Amino acid sequence: LIPSVGVAILAGYTQEIKVLFCLLPGDEAITTAEGRATWPPPPGSSYPQHWAAHPEIAAQCCAASNTPNAGASNTSDALHGNSSMPDPGNCRRRATPEGLASDTDEDCVAGASHARVSLPTFKAMTYGDTVAKCEALGLGLCNQSCVYQGCYYNMHPVYSGLPCPLP
Repeated sequence: LIPSVGVAILAGYTQEIKVLFCLLPGDEAITTAEGRATWPPPPGSSYPQHWAAHPEIAAQCCAASNTPNAGASNTSDALHGNSSMPDPGNCRRRATPEGLASDTDEDCVAGASHARVSLPTFKAMTYGDTVAKCEALGLGLCNQSCVYQGCYYNMHPVYSGLPCPLP
């Protein structure tokens, strides 16, 4: 279930903590940004143009030292721009069954998402599916976007373990 504080959905293309929208309790079946307040990106916005073609929320996992439970101050600091640079070494857009980093698109957490891949295997997942997948790999949700860590997820919004920022 989505926590009562909600879940921040981040831009997959930047190291900056860029919250696109939030999922709240009752949004458990949502797998896409379509119909959300910031989707599709308005013309002339700072979003890459290819974004409107990839509204599915991508799953990504992180090693324990880069998850919200690693320290409460990390979560708050990240949302308020006070965090240090994210540690891509903890990111797992690609993970072996043991949760170790991988360099093959066959190990993409939610499948590879791009026409350059001979057979795109991307699978839209709910928040609950993503949590279960990360836990099965011995990982958790990330407190960052794992930009440039594979699977072509930079083109998607991504799940995070961060709570929704206060309005």
